[in-house]
Amino acid sequence: MAGLRGAPVSFVARSAIIAKRCAWQVASWQRSMAEDSFEDASAARAFLRKFLVKKEGSVLRAWLQRLDPECERLVTEQKFMRYMRDAKCPAEAVILFEKLDEDGGGELSLQELDEVEATLFHDFQEFCVAKFRRGIEDFMRNIGECNAWDPIDEVTITFEQFRDALQRLGWCEGQEDLLFDAMSADKQLLTSENMKWLGVEVRRSLRKEKARQAAFQEQRLQERRVKYNPSKTLLEFKQMLKKKFGGSLVRAWRAAFCTRNTMSMQKPQFLKACAELGWRKDVRAMWYLLDKDANGCVTVEEFDYENAQALARFHKYILQHFRSVETAFKVLDVDRNLYVPKEEFEAAAGRMGFEPAVAEQIYAALDLKAMGKIFEEDMRFLDTWKPRAFLTAEANHAAADQVKSRLLKKYGSFLRAWRLCLDKSSNNMCSWEEFRDACKEVGCQEDAPGAWVALESRRAGSLTLQDVDPTAGEALAEFRDWAVEQFGSVKTCFTVLDDDGSNEVTPFEFKQACRAYGFKGAAKLAFKALDTNGRGILSTDDISFLDEWTGSESGLEEPMDVGLAEDALDASRAPSKSSRPQALPDMVKLVDELDWQEGALHPAFRMWANRKRKKPVRKPDGSLPPLLAQVDFGDPHLAKRPVLLLAPVPLHGARDKEARRARRQKPKPGLDTLLNFRSPRIDRSYRNI
Repeated sequence: MAGLRGAPVSFVARSAIIAKRCAWQVASWQRSMAEDSFEDASAARAFLRKFLVKKEGSVLRAWLQRLDPECERLVTEQKFMRYMRDAKCPAEAVILFEKLDEDGGGELSLQELDEVEATLFHDFQEFCVAKFRRGIEDFMRNIGECNAWDPIDEVTITFEQFRDALQRLGWCEGQEDLLFDAMSADKQLLTSENMKWLGVEVRRSLRKEKARQAAFQEQRLQERRVKYNPSKTLLEFKQMLKKKFGGSLVRAWRAAFCTRNTMSMQKPQFLKACAELGWRKDVRAMWYLLDKDANGCVTVEEFDYENAQALARFHKYILQHFRSVETAFKVLDVDRNLYVPKEEFEAAAGRMGFEPAVAEQIYAALDLKAMGKIFEEDMRFLDTWKPRAFLTAEANHAAADQVKSRLLKKYGSFLRAWRLCLDKSSNNMCSWEEFRDACKEVGCQEDAPGAWVALESRRAGSLTLQDVDPTAGEALAEFRDWAVEQFGSVKTCFTVLDDDGSNEVTPFEFKQACRAYGFKGAAKLAFKALDTNGRGILSTDDISFLDEWTGSESGLEEPMDVGLAEDALDASRAPSKSSRPQALPDMVKLVDELDWQEGALHPAFRMWANRKRKKPVRKPDGSLPPLLAQVDFGDPHLAKRPVLLLAPVPLHGARDKEARRARRQKPKPGLDTLLNFRSPRIDRSYRNI
């Protein structure tokens, strides 16, 4: 009996063991199949896209309904694994996630799953934020057919209403059916619950605008903006000098700026020389561009690196072979007529080993008065000039690698070494003196000039973080440009990223906030570069130095706000009291290149209306009032003012001579008319209040 009872038990046990083995074999087979099929991220992305389309209908719907219902713009590995397990994905989810997470940050974005649908939804988000500034309620009441007293939770939108409203409002990207199916939970109706992401995006947009306005106001108070682009102005200035001094900037340098041949100048010298040359445009801004290392002194190589390098090599050759300028001039002056013409100099320079183009540059730099002759007095400054060592050095990549390795060993990261040792002024510029001192500090002073030349490939006379660590430098420069563009400054950007106001941001919070506000760069790499202490936490002091860097633009651009643009144009172009008021068509030409929201009133009309009133057309909170009608620019002779401006305003009638003459000739009311005039009776009944 016992044997009979034991037989079924052993059979069940063996069956369980066989089932486990089969499951393990199937899992191992799936794992090996996934490893073989997912050779790279594109293969994994194609498999996941096909699976999500089959399971949910589209990648965007799977993202909004399953992966990211909280509108965080990213999904963690835990959420991804949970969804793939619930969806019964045949592939190994761990390997799939690892292939898709190329930066190793532990999160995925919609951009990494499907770039096309991610771009479409991003454009749709920006469109909705621009059109529906009040968020979900504004969207539901404008697109859905409802009464003003209907609760927003009871309003629903059909696909036909959704499609027609988008086309009416100017949506040009199409794919309305894809967007509707992705947002609607039942693919039949849109509700306020389905549009939760819009409220999140509107709040993010308002925070960005607030931070950007604060940064812009702070910048205006500090008077850091310049009227013109200083880089373009400096280029125009150098072109003027070349034209005035025969095509050589070094000759202009010696004749106009350094008359004592010191080959370096201070700021007062530069300002005085510009005044004598009659140049008044952005002189101080040009000085800050020329003084790349911010040491208060500009040298000839900072002014014209190429010609300064050629002149420095000629100087080195003279000292090595002739010991003095006097001896060198005697060798150059073959016919002993006390001057050297251009042909004789170029022939002698060719014998010295200089190429014809370089010899021509040297001759132009030495011919101080552009007479076609070089006298001994023109060359005497070479006896006292001490050019920097890197001007005559050859690139030594081995020495550069040694300097970088020792800096990394001592400071732990290149950014920490950059901030503490190389760039003490925090302007992303390292001068030759700072680099030389850093080489002495780490014990690599054997060939510091060669290491400098190997690192400084731009030939600008200064080093940047990109020259020392290109990866971290590019990541920080990209983050800095994005922060300035979106928030006005890096400091205000940090206040937005620091959601809880603790002045501490972890790697996860940093990457999550960057993704949420639209940063598409390497957020993880930027955080790692900024975390110089290795604490895993960033504070304001850790990133505020980026505001001192020179970005891709010379300064912050004013926010594209119609009101601010109107104020700026009003301030710069406001006519005097004696001048005639500008007509509306003239105002249109003034602001023709301004951007304003589609469907809004042209800013020219508001500017013209403001000038016609003693007080500007604005509410107490600074916003513009609602408008009675839009202006028809096809016939701008009559336009309706905003609500605060009363009746229709004839624009050209006031300046028409015949109209003024007709008004003067119109008979005035007589005494009988005035005596018989009775004011209308005021009805004080409740109904007419």
